[in-house]
Amino acid sequence: MKTWETRSNYLTSVEEAKRRGLDCGVGTSPQVTKAESTPAIRSPETSEEVRILKERLARLEAQSQQIEQAVLADNRPPTIRITSLEVNGLQARVLAQIEDDVSIEQVTLNGLKPSKITGITYYWETFIPPEGLSVLIEAVDQRGLVSQKSTRVERGKVTEAVARLAAINPLIGPKQAHSRDRAALIIGLEQYAAAPPADYAARDALIFADYAREKLGIPAENIKVLTDGEATRSGLLRALKVWLPQAVRPDQTDLYVFYAGHGMASDDGESAYIVPYGADTFLLEDTAISRERFYEEIGAARPRTATFFFDNCYAGTTRSEERLLASRPLGIKVKESSVPENYLVFTAGESNQTAGVLPEVKHGRFSYFIFKGLEGEADMNSDGRISAGELHQYVRESVGRFSAGAQTPTMLGDKSKWVLRGE
Repeated sequence: MKTWETRSNYLTSVEEAKRRGLDCGVGTSPQVTKAESTPAIRSPETSEEVRILKERLARLEAQSQQIEQAVLADNRPPTIRITSLEVNGLQARVLAQIEDDVSIEQVTLNGLKPSKITGITYYWETFIPPEGLSVLIEAVDQRGLVSQKSTRVERGKVTEAVARLAAINPLIGPKQAHSRDRAALIIGLEQYAAAPPADYAARDALIFADYAREKLGIPAENIKVLTDGEATRSGLLRALKVWLPQAVRPDQTDLYVFYAGHGMASDDGESAYIVPYGADTFLLEDTAISRERFYEEIGAARPRTATFFFDNCYAGTTRSEERLLASRPLGIKVKESSVPENYLVFTAGESNQTAGVLPEVKHGRFSYFIFKGLEGEADMNSDGRISAGELHQYVRESVGRFSAGAQTPTMLGDKSKWVLRGE
């Protein structure tokens, strides 16, 4: 047991300790200090710092979620605008402004990264070989959407920049969940036995099948594709009379129908015909299938709804504006008939117009913009769904712009109905 110090030189300190009521551990067992027995109490300043840090972390997490949602909702590829292109001897200096709804992931010129980036302006210097240089600027955003812009550069001069259309991609944008109660009949006639070809029509049909699976949520077993030699008159009728009733549950199935190929009108404009493989354009009534009968055969299967995409015309010309029948006058106007309330019908143009193509992307003009519209470019209000009115407006404006007004897509049916409802 400890006692008070009694040596003279400590007496003053001992007396002062006693006066203050301190025992200095004299006569007591060792005690655990307060600091050792209880957690330290944060000062007000430390608590405030912790609160501020937590708020900052919460804001960062919220911003991260907003960015992630914005990336997922991004349906538009970046925009590219070449703002300056200078040629100095063997060297070209290129400046381009590139913007995106969310953010740019990568930008290249002929595969080269920019030497300088200032805000939205990207800068390159590149060598011009003796034969000249094709310049291709490619921009990719966080969603993986791609845009391209190209021009041609030669030593001593620059050609005008030419915009390129973005490649199609059925894996992006809004889509529907898969459902057994959806089916698709897809027909693409590019090569004919006795008529000029319909450029890219079979390719359009095969790619629409990809959109049917990936965007429209149609199971592969509910998709019927007929191209070229498969799409004879008997082949089409067999699909309508045998396959379709098995694929469609009456009053339950939503049916999508795509046709790309030739169409022709009767001499009096009373009837319009789909021209199958092997058809004789002199004998339309006997060897082709009238659009009216096509609708009737589909109606007999009793789909809940039917949405049609017709990338053809009835003007008597091919997609490349060749005559299908030399002795026949061009531009016969077909008399339009009403369609059932549960039908939506999208057509490539007026019946007396040519349904043209876009060679740079190897698609029919109408088909290409249907594809881009389904990718989300037609989603005007960004709600993840595409109505008939939205799709028609987008396709009509886009096709009109890229045909200089020579092709005007049409639509029959209720504009408020959904073409793609989203998940």
